[in-house]
Amino acid sequence: MRITWSAPGTGGSTITAYSILIQKSDGQFVSESSFCDGTSPSIRSTRTCDIPFTVLRDPLTFNLQQDDYVVVKISAVNVIGMGPYSTTNALEVSIETEPAAPSSAPQVNSYSETEVELELADSRRLLSSSSAILFYELVWDQGTNGATWTSYTVTNNNIISVTGLSSGVEYQFKYRL
Repeated sequence: MRITWSAPGTGGSTITAYSILIQKSDGQFVSESSFCDGTSPSIRSTRTCDIPFTVLRDPLTFNLQQDDYVVVKISAVNVIGMGPYSTTNALEVSIETEPAAPSSAPQVNSYSETEVELELADSRRLLSSSSAILFYELVWDQGTNGATWTSYTVTNNNIISVTGLSSGVEYQFKYRL
């Protein structure tokens, strides 16, 4: 899901962060810093963050169910302090669908000793509704045999380069929409 907002008045000072709060199923508003970190320069400059429906539906995080509304409020932060939170989003956006699991593993397009380029399945074939895929989430184990995973977010297309590889180490990759 893509969350966007307009820049508020700044009082003459540059905005240094946004506090982005999303309502959980129990009514409590909490931040989600993995995908909507308002201190991130790119999120700050574009006033946009993308959060997977799987995160919003996860019982350990937001626990939203199909047809639940996704409710968001945002506040700007600068040297003056934190501004008031916006009213909650005016458009009622609900959880309508969750994309199906990808039908294939990431494919290796090219590789070197320190980098691999992966291609993820064409998402258009995976959707049963007209909802657009905003991004893929690719995770890799950094050579730990699946003990730990590091997440990437791909927003432009279904090809990603993973760097920081070491020769002779086996890596695992998986992704979700």
